[in-house]
Amino acid sequence: MALPRIAAAVVGTAMIATCAVAQPASRGVDPDASVRINQIQVIGTHNSNHAGLLAGIAKLLKQNAPQQTAALDHAHADLATQLNRGIRQIELDIFPDSKGGLYARPLGPRLVAQAGLPADPDPYANGVMLKPGFKVMHVQDIDYASNCQPFTACLKIVRA
Repeated sequence: MALPRIAAAVVGTAMIATCAVAQPASRGVDPDASVRINQIQVIGTHNSNHAGLLAGIAKLLKQNAPQQTAALDHAHADLATQLNRGIRQIELDIFPDSKGGLYARPLGPRLVAQAGLPADPDPYANGVMLKPGFKVMHVQDIDYASNCQPFTACLKIVRA
C-alpha cells in the first residue's frame, strides 16, 4: 500500500518540476537564458571542406577499391555557401606543415599516371601548398582537394 503512494508522490513531484522548467517565458524570463548546452542543436556538415575526389583519382580508386571509393566520393559547396544556407557547425581536417611543401606532391597523381589515366588538374596551381601553415584536406595523398586552403583562408571565410 505504501509503494503506490510513493510512486504517485514521485510522479507528481516530477510533473511539477517539469512544468516549472517548461514555463520560464510565462513568468517574463528569457527562454534562451535557460537553455543548457545539451539542449542546443545546429545543422552541420561533416568534412565541410571536402571538394570531392579528382576525376583520375576517383577512376583509379573505383577500379581498385570500389567500396572505399563510395565513402570518399562526395563533395560540399564552398564554406561561404554552406554558412549562407544555415550551416552552423563545420568540420575541417587540418594537417600541420610548418615549413611548407609537405603536402605539395601527393601520391595520387603519380598513381594515376602509372595507371595510364589522364592527369587531373592541380587544384592548387597557385602554390599555396608550398607555403608554411596548416593545410585542409581529407586524406593527404588521394583526397586532398579542398574548397578552402590553407586553414587561415577557411577561418577568414567563417569570420566573414
